[in-house]
Amino acid sequence: MPDDGPLVLLVDDDETIRRAFARLLERAGVATLTAAGGEEALTLCRERRPDVVLLDQRMPGLSGLEVLTRIRSEMPRVQVVMVTGEGTLETAIEALRAGAWDFVTKPVRSGELLCRVVDRALERAELLRENERQRKRLLSLNEELTRAVEELRDDQLAGRTLQRQLLPPERAELAPFNVEHRLFASRYLSGDFVDYFPLGDERVGFYVADVAGHGAASAFVTAMVSALVGGYREAYGAGRDDTVVHPARLLARLNGDLLARRMEKHVCLFYGVLSRTAPRVTYSSAGFFPYPMLHRAQGGLEMLELPSVPLALFPDSEYVAAERTFGPGDALLVASDGVAEDATQAQSERLGQVARAFMESQDLDELAARLALGEAAVGERALTDDVTLFLCRRGGP
Repeated sequence: MPDDGPLVLLVDDDETIRRAFARLLERAGVATLTAAGGEEALTLCRERRPDVVLLDQRMPGLSGLEVLTRIRSEMPRVQVVMVTGEGTLETAIEALRAGAWDFVTKPVRSGELLCRVVDRALERAELLRENERQRKRLLSLNEELTRAVEELRDDQLAGRTLQRQLLPPERAELAPFNVEHRLFASRYLSGDFVDYFPLGDERVGFYVADVAGHGAASAFVTAMVSALVGGYREAYGAGRDDTVVHPARLLARLNGDLLARRMEKHVCLFYGVLSRTAPRVTYSSAGFFPYPMLHRAQGGLEMLELPSVPLALFPDSEYVAAERTFGPGDALLVASDGVAEDATQAQSERLGQVARAFMESQDLDELAARLALGEAAVGERALTDDVTLFLCRRGGP
């Protein structure tokens, strides 16, 4: 028999029985070892690790039950078939309780019966070996997965740190405007992004971007948007290109640049330019919803409706600009679509709640509290999408 084939240890103090059992099993293609007593059997078990032990219950020295107990303790995957000459039910139950897989009685009148019992024991031994192989394989895979998760966590931490560094300060004074933002991520990395910046002495630019999807892929696109807009700003500062002060032109250019980079993620984006010298905001939208809200100092709320298509979908997308007065005391709120998602409310009802909270709140912290976004951010109520809030108030009399 090959070294890796099934192996049965025959333990009996009667040499005639050992030889008879060995002949029967070897004719059936099973390799055998023999032992005349309990101590010898335990030594062979430790050295050769048989699959099955055919064990006589009554022997001089160590009894079969004593040998069975030690085998079960030291080598629990070895299957033991007890051979008893007494043939009583009590004897069989005693052996099974001690851990035997099966039992046969002497004299064994059918070689076929003995082979069937041994075959079943060998099948169980092979099943246990396979279970052990699968257990080790799963342990190995789990270790690999743990390492991969740790690497992913490190990568996400680096990505989160980079994304946070790209964001502007949560509050800034860009006279005569006071601007602030809050970003509540539904996952470790956000598919939302917000930025605001001076454009020379006369203008302030801002945008809120909402990339389709979640996680690292979407966060990467937010970084790309930030880099592209940063390039437009640099060109404007150097006097080479004024795209960044024209919202519709900026969206058209950004659309082309994203398509050229094959991001495979569409981007909803609202871009605005605030005039520091005139009470005016000029803006354009790329599929951005919900529509931004303009709260007048004299009261009343206006929606900056401007239907359009997201960026990075079609090369021939066209974008238009619109203009509204934006005077002293007026406030503008731009929120990504995650703010409209609430499992307890219909979208229209939720947006109505956002509008009321906006008109009644003095800053974004109060607004976020009214919308229970702070609770969601710490896990009391899971967010289904990223939520970004941008608020701009124009100072002055």
